[in-house]
Amino acid sequence: MVPPPATDYFSVLILQVNVPAGLMVQQVNIGNQRCVELLCSLEGLSPEQVNFTWTRGSEQLLHQSNPSNMSSTLTLCKPHWRDGDTFTCQASYSSDHTLYSKSTTIKPTDEECPHSFPVISVVLFSIFIIIITVIWIMYCLFSHKRVRAFMPESRPADKASE
Repeated sequence: MVPPPATDYFSVLILQVNVPAGLMVQQVNIGNQRCVELLCSLEGLSPEQVNFTWTRGSEQLLHQSNPSNMSSTLTLCKPHWRDGDTFTCQASYSSDHTLYSKSTTIKPTDEECPHSFPVISVVLFSIFIIIITVIWIMYCLFSHKRVRAFMPESRPADKASE
């Protein structure tokens, strides 16, 4: 017996997710506490010609652009930046001539003070030693007074009879 011919049914589903266009600026930790790297990326748009500019106040800054992935990085090393400086990234999107702008303020990184753990450890250890020393001195003083209280004192009259 021959089985009946099989019929395959299939369909194609195309899922398109529309993300609202926007500019994202973030501080990237590059492992060097003297330098900071800021990343500016334009998201939610098809890759086209994008022109990025970075400013601090009215000063325009040199940066690296990567138009293919619609991003730009700004790398600054001290003394060209300080904690609390505000930088603005602007992206001009050529397709609809829209200008996107976003600012960020430099925050200190967690690695700003790499010696804080040893310093705290030394301070805590020193306080511990001081407390132990004070307790030991107090113990010696009070135990010496207790020993004297139970020891018979020699009287001058006793010395005269000797």
